Amino acid sequence: MEKFEQTVIINGNDLTFDQAVLVAKGLAKVEIEKNVKAKVEENRESILKLAKGDKPIYGFTRGFGQNQDVAVPEAGLIELQKNLIRTHAISFGEATPKEIARMAMLFRANALAKGFSGIRFELLQSIVDFVNSRDIYPYIPEIGSLGASGDLSPLSHIALALMGEGKCYYKDELIDASDALEKAGLKPVELEAKEGLGLNNGMQWSTAYLAWLVYTLEEKSEMALRHAGMMSEIMFASDLPYIKDLHDLRPYPGQWKAAEILLDVFKNSDIRKSHESFDYDVNVQDSYSSRCLPQVYGPLFDAMKETREKLTIEMNSATDNPLVVNGQSISGGNFHGMYIAIAAANLFNAFSATVSVNMALVRRLVDKDKNRIGLSCLIAPNANHAISSGMMLLEYSHTAHGNMILSMNSTGFLHSQSSASHQEDHVSHAPTVIISLKNAIDLWYTQLALQAAMIRQGYYILEQSEEIFKSKNKIAPDSKLIPGDCGKEFIKKIENIFPVLDKDRYMQEEVLRIRKEIIE
Repeated sequence: MEKFEQTVIINGNDLTFDQAVLVAKGLAKVEIEKNVKAKVEENRESILKLAKGDKPIYGFTRGFGQNQDVAVPEAGLIELQKNLIRTHAISFGEATPKEIARMAMLFRANALAKGFSGIRFELLQSIVDFVNSRDIYPYIPEIGSLGASGDLSPLSHIALALMGEGKCYYKDELIDASDALEKAGLKPVELEAKEGLGLNNGMQWSTAYLAWLVYTLEEKSEMALRHAGMMSEIMFASDLPYIKDLHDLRPYPGQWKAAEILLDVFKNSDIRKSHESFDYDVNVQDSYSSRCLPQVYGPLFDAMKETREKLTIEMNSATDNPLVVNGQSISGGNFHGMYIAIAAANLFNAFSATVSVNMALVRRLVDKDKNRIGLSCLIAPNANHAISSGMMLLEYSHTAHGNMILSMNSTGFLHSQSSASHQEDHVSHAPTVIISLKNAIDLWYTQLALQAAMIRQGYYILEQSEEIFKSKNKIAPDSKLIPGDCGKEFIKKIENIFPVLDKDRYMQEEVLRIRKEIIE
């Protein structure tokens, strides 16, 4: 096995977003800070001492949920924890990706490292050993968590894997957890009193999933904005709405960033130079979908930053129940996922706005009356227009994907349903918002691939129309319709994947290749 590139030391307080991504990718080894052991063992002793007293302790000397008032005899304390994990590990749907499963385990370990959960240090070390064994990760179906009492079902699947029960992936093959642990050189964990609850009560799975989606959006949202900029460049938009002096007057950080990216798209653009003079372009201002791109993408960039900040707090929090605080066991609600649900919903809203604005650009791009190039559906000038559909159905598919994305953006966190015989009568449904966002991003990748094909065709049409535009006095006589540096680089990436469309052809496989080789 290759050596780890870095080491991430956890203590429950200082884990960063970027460190979590490194661990998720298998690039960093996890170690526990030396002083953590003493804190964890001290709290373990505290809860064992409390358990010997007369005061009942939820999940320790009392049952769970609707059984909170049912006393548990000392002989049943360990079996209670095992039964909790076995019965709660029930989820359905697609399996959680490897990176997210690893990150969820890291977050759970970091929460336990704070030393307020009352578990043994050996259990914490077992989780860290599991994370550091890069050949193995737990099987966690995605649908089953209500987001309070935390991610009970997904985290129970992690705990079940630690116990050597259920299923695990070993070298990406799904096998029995007992076999996977043996192959990885790990021993099954023997849970003791309170430890099942210490493993499955918190929002670490949702936090990990949302963190990975933020990381994904950060990586791809700039690409989407560059697509928007290139579509605007093709449609003879101005770059003046993106200058820094304008955005200094409304200094949102995200708006600044978006404007800078758009200026970079237009850098060294001969297309832009060809119509800078009002002698050739009488258009005073562009449509909102070009002119207001910084104001639409800016909120997404800011939302991603804000979500990072929320997630950083969450990944360094103690969230199970009860927690051992100042020598007493307190049943509280730190496991409730509303912070994560609201963060995910706000991010989804900002993301949806950018999807919507790119849809507006695509609608303009195929409209001969709006795209300023005078050709419908991006049909090439030299094609037989009487028998050509061009990119009409690419726009249809783009719209279909966009409608599905926007339809997925629902207020799931507001539709709380009572559970556990009304004991848990308000839950966050954060996982509903997060999984919907995950599915939306998958559709978005196809949208970006469709946009890429249309951008490639748009640049080609301008190249073929240069002399026509000069003859109609639409561009300066000595100008060239050559894209800026961004467009040139884009054409190099795509030209061998998606040839220009001189006549109608089957394009399905080509769009899928764009998605796989350029977008993903």
